Amino acid sequence: MSYLSRLSDALDSGGLREPGVLVVEDDRELARVYSIWLDEAGFDVDVAHDGEEALNKVDEDLDVILLDRRMPAFSGGEVAEVLRSDDIQDITARRFRDGAPYADVSEESWNMDFSLDVARALEPDVVRNLQREDIDLQICMLTAVKPSLDVLDLEFDHYVVKDVERGELVETVSALARLSKVDEIQRRYQRLRLKQKVLEEQFREKQLVHDERYKQLLEIMDEIEMRAGGRVADVKQVPFP
Repeated sequence: MSYLSRLSDALDSGGLREPGVLVVEDDRELARVYSIWLDEAGFDVDVAHDGEEALNKVDEDLDVILLDRRMPAFSGGEVAEVLRSDDIQDITARRFRDGAPYADVSEESWNMDFSLDVARALEPDVVRNLQREDIDLQICMLTAVKPSLDVLDLEFDHYVVKDVERGELVETVSALARLSKVDEIQRRYQRLRLKQKVLEEQFREKQLVHDERYKQLLEIMDEIEMRAGGRVADVKQVPFP
């Protein structure tokens, strides 16, 4: 049993009937294979082939999104950043700093932080949809990109490096779907804990201790433990493999 499965069991998050999954993968054959695997496992599956299409398909019926990191339009990291934004209009896509606002959106609404390309991808009806409180899903990076220190700037709940086997993919999505229903504090702590694990598997301690982002991650984890110790105890007691 994987770490995620043990965690979802420990948190008593319960099962879901036909969890909704969005596979976001620009390799169409790979997307088709993932879709078949998940559909046969009982998931309600949809597919998008780039970040723009993914943002247009996100809705309240989704529980898990699988994101390739390298895609046209929006990267997987940019899609995740949008999905986790408290105020989507304040998101700045780093590679689109300059440019005019979308013609049908007021300058004040877009805060001039979006370029024309980004604004076209996030048209007003899409923005309104993504701001809905009932859209809350688990993000899994499913990518050929091995994790580096830049994962500290990424939003995700799990990180899987391709190639992935059918059993691993189904088990990962199933566990994430169940975890999507647990306490938000537990989920946030789990995200940070996973980032710590991913980095400590890739880098030596002396490479991490001087990184300000890594130190900030540890400080946030400590603060959560102090303020909500009892609520994260169940997360901490589940060991990583």
